Amino acid sequence: MLKFNYEEYEYEIYPQKVTYKQRGKVIEQYALPNKGWWYETAKKHPNKINILEINKIEITQDMQKRFESIKNFDRYDLAVKYIEGKELTKEQVDFLLGKTDKLDDEIS
Repeated sequence: MLKFNYEEYEYEIYPQKVTYKQRGKVIEQYALPNKGWWYETAKKHPNKINILEINKIEITQDMQKRFESIKNFDRYDLAVKYIEGKELTKEQVDFLLGKTDKLDDEIS
């Protein structure tokens, strides 16, 4: 869901999701806006990757607000869950918001 923009030196939200089949497993992940890359990769590896769909995602105001409030992106997995509005512990949210610099690995 997040991409680091090295020119601006900040994170951005990926604008789409791709669903593909790889080695018999269906995988869904956020993707950059370059659909061509996905189709070219699938074309180069027809026995390994099969694109099922690529969909633009709607970034809601709530998602945008949560994204803008994150100060600590050290835990990408938690940042994505937070932006999506999934339930996290208070300690995890405090970590993302920069209120604490330590996260107990047992609860993450």
